[in-house]
Amino acid sequence: MHFIKLINEKFLQVYSKKQNIDLTILRFTSIYGTESPPEWFTIHSFIKKITNDENPTIFGTGKIKRNQIYIDDAVKAILTSIRKRKSGIFN
Repeated sequence: MHFIKLINEKFLQVYSKKQNIDLTILRFTSIYGTESPPEWFTIHSFIKKITNDENPTIFGTGKIKRNQIYIDDAVKAILTSIRKRKSGIFN
């Protein structure tokens, strides 16, 4: 999946350069919100278990890091990128 995203980014970069179009790519990872199924996201799962006096489940060594962003923050980032008209790739 990551390879396909990379290919798409490269295609957009070549196309935008050829057509002289500004390009902004926002690389969101996991976007979550109030309608997200809690089992999909670590934050929801951890909070639910902790509030129920349960231990959160950690898979593997626990050293893998996941970036998650709340939907409202993702929307703000999109609107800011449009308003500021700054080109580039942003993680």
